[in-house]
Amino acid sequence: MLPTSIPAARERDGSTPGSAVDAAAASHHHERHHYPRPDPLDPVAPAQRSQGADRKAASKTTTEHQPACSFTALLDHLATLTRVDLRYSNHEGAPIVPTLAEPTHPQRRAFELLDAPIPLTLK
Repeated sequence: MLPTSIPAARERDGSTPGSAVDAAAASHHHERHHYPRPDPLDPVAPAQRSQGADRKAASKTTTEHQPACSFTALLDHLATLTRVDLRYSNHEGAPIVPTLAEPTHPQRRAFELLDAPIPLTLK
């Protein structure tokens, strides 16, 4: 077994700097701190699109044949699902009827994917 430090090897064997024990200890000391790693992928390499992404970009439609849009545009569209409180009279005690706008296909699909009903009221 190789010694863990150069001074410990010299002390035990009585060797001097430059001896074979000194070289072996130095080699062992160097190897102990050397951790070879596989070459990582180039972090600045350009991303490569999948074939599905290329088809989506070329056709401007999703796999469900709906118009493709950015995530921000989708969130903006989902925010247009509105609820309107209808009051049938101007006096104070008139009944108020909450009415939900008819959801569009993307709005309905979003709630389907969430496996949640479209809320009729806000909490």
